[in-house]
Amino acid sequence: MVQVEVDRRVSEGFLNEATKLIQLLRKEASKTAGFVDGYLLQRVDDSHRIESTATWSSLKGWQVWERSEVRHNIDMEIAPMLDEPADTRISIPLVQEL
Repeated sequence: MVQVEVDRRVSEGFLNEATKLIQLLRKEASKTAGFVDGYLLQRVDDSHRIESTATWSSLKGWQVWERSEVRHNIDMEIAPMLDEPADTRISIPLVQEL
């Protein structure tokens, strides 16, 4: 399993439009092999900061989506609405011996 978190800071006046596009990204990602689950969060301390989190069955599944033309095209629509570039973090489960 792989957890992918994308943090975006949406510019003033673009929150509704950007949120719709981010939701579209999640919907399209769900059609990609390896997508397990995902959700969007709006920060309590900064309502213009939208965090999308997705669980993928493998890193390869995420990479296929990350490189897809659909994702690229939607990202290109979102980018001008952001105060800063999106920050993507990829994590895997930590396995510890007890």
